[in-house]
Amino acid sequence: MGRTLSSEPAIRALVEKAKELETEYRWVEAAELYEQVVRSESITSSFASEIWERTGFCNSRASTQAENLEIFKKIRQLAVEAYTSAAKLFEKEGGLKNEGKSAQCYALAEYMSSWLVSDPSEKRKMPDKCCLLAKESLEA
Repeated sequence: MGRTLSSEPAIRALVEKAKELETEYRWVEAAELYEQVVRSESITSSFASEIWERTGFCNSRASTQAENLEIFKKIRQLAVEAYTSAAKLFEKEGGLKNEGKSAQCYALAEYMSSWLVSDPSEKRKMPDKCCLLAKESLEA
């Protein structure tokens, strides 16, 4: 996972392979390939935001296949981080569409986080925050 991709055909091949893994419900492997792509220095910020979003999606799906609570939490945290990275990049790009995508990714990150919080009072607040962010996303 430590190598840096630089050629467009290599990046495209990894994205296609990741999409193929998604159709086979091999979420962890797909997320790992997307992370290789997003760490490439030659991709645009716009493309990176989309790939981070896919990474978050794959990790959220992978967490539902976890064999135990510890693995579930670890993978769910990866989803939170990926969605947050996507949201920040969308936010940085600006524009109404990207503002909506940013809010959507923040809402998803908040939702994923709600599964990791143990304090009941904090857990009750999180769905409200998710709804506010989702509303922002829809309005944008």
